[in-house]
Amino acid sequence: MGVEPDVEKLVVAGLYDPAAPDAADRLALLQYLAAEGATVDEMVESARNGNLTSLVTDQRLRRGTLSATDLGERVDVPVDDVVEVFRLLGVAVPDVDDPIFEEREIQLIQLMAHTGVALPSGVGDEILRSIGAALEIVAESAVAAFVGSFEDELEQGSQLHRAQVTTATGAIGLELGEMMAPLLRHHLWGAISRQRAAMVTSHDRLDTTLSVGFVDLVGFTTASATMQPVELLEFMRDFHSLAFDVVTTRGGRVVKHIGDEIMFTVGDPIHACDIALSLMEAVDVNDARSRAGVAHGSVIARHGDYYGTIVNLAARLVDTAVPGEVLADAGISAIVGVADSGFVVEPAGRRSLKGFAEPVRVVSVTRSPA
Repeated sequence: MGVEPDVEKLVVAGLYDPAAPDAADRLALLQYLAAEGATVDEMVESARNGNLTSLVTDQRLRRGTLSATDLGERVDVPVDDVVEVFRLLGVAVPDVDDPIFEEREIQLIQLMAHTGVALPSGVGDEILRSIGAALEIVAESAVAAFVGSFEDELEQGSQLHRAQVTTATGAIGLELGEMMAPLLRHHLWGAISRQRAAMVTSHDRLDTTLSVGFVDLVGFTTASATMQPVELLEFMRDFHSLAFDVVTTRGGRVVKHIGDEIMFTVGDPIHACDIALSLMEAVDVNDARSRAGVAHGSVIARHGDYYGTIVNLAARLVDTAVPGEVLADAGISAIVGVADSGFVVEPAGRRSLKGFAEPVRVVSVTRSPA
């Protein structure tokens, strides 16, 4: 913990003006920062960058006790190897002597030093890249949520209040990070279970048999042009939450959001059609209407995403569907088109789709009448 700051030093440093209208609030903020261990020089630098109320969180996120050089020496590996591990995880190390790491990160370097030799060539790198990409999404989403949800409201409060809330929010983020280890265990088991189920009918261990779906909003670009930023943010937040709930409760996975479009995967066509129709039934924004394309077959999985003809087919089907329509391929039709599936499958002709040499026979899918 820090000590009570010298008011005269604060004045000389340009941090505090006793005659300013907000003098009391400003002094309370500076006293809070000093109590949290910030020095006057650190306050000056942070104020120069416009981040004074975020100083405590910035330090907690950036400060460490060990440098990359220290990590290498502790584990007896070249510092270049340490830098490479963090590069693969998406963490830049511009200065190998800058103490930005913690004692706990020694375990990471030890793990990669001892297991990297036993893994097939490139597998360790691929795992690290996947983890880095996933954590980057978590971090970007958390920061965007804070900026979109709190910062406008905080601007109305005191400087001290903004600093305290920012510090508390950063602390929550770090605590959630500590909880990711047990959560990862659950997600690993879920991923393994989905992979095993998808490979039951596969003939190649690199192939995964899945249903792939795309849902997008027709006319959303025009509708969103009339929205204020806060309205657009609220809609996209609701849309993403809805997509996550609809997809995951039906055993699927949201692979990614592409603007006003989502891509999802699930193990079987019946659930794929249910997801697509449920999303279409739930989404409503001004004059925009949703449409969907779904296809079933063999895909290639990499870095949490999927590739192959089936993915391309589903993407092309959503592009050619009309608002309110779910278009599907023969792989979907063969399973969903049977009696008692809960769906009605109707021929929708042959479509010339970009990237496909021959017209593709497609069907439209609706729910069976109650």
